Amino acid sequence: MATAKGFLVFSYARNDDDDDAADDERQRQAFKDLSRLRIRRVDYIYAVFSALTVAFSDTAMQTCYFPVAADNVKQMLTNLPLSAGFLSTMVFLVFPTTTRKGIDYSGPSTNS
Repeated sequence: MATAKGFLVFSYARNDDDDDAADDERQRQAFKDLSRLRIRRVDYIYAVFSALTVAFSDTAMQTCYFPVAADNVKQMLTNLPLSAGFLSTMVFLVFPTTTRKGIDYSGPSTNS
C-alpha cells in the first residue's frame, strides 16, 4: 500500500527453507528503497479528477445533483462526461508522472 512516507508491504511471506539472517538480507535487498514510492501531491490531484470524471459520467449521480433540470441544464449534463474527461486528460498532461512505471515493469531491456 502506498503511504505518504513510502510503500508499505503488509503481506511479506518468509521462506521456510532459509534461516532468519538470509531471509532478512533478502527482505532488505527487496525493500531497500520503498520510500521513493510514496504518495505525492500529484497523486491526490489524479485521484480527485478521476473521481470527478467517473461521478459526473454516471446518470444516477447527475439526477441526484440535478433532480429537476431545465432544458439547458439537461443539455449541459449530456455533454458533462465528455467535458470532464477532456479536463482530466488536460490535467494529466500538465502534471505527468514520469517516475512511475506500469505494472510488471522490469527496467530497460537487456537484449542486445
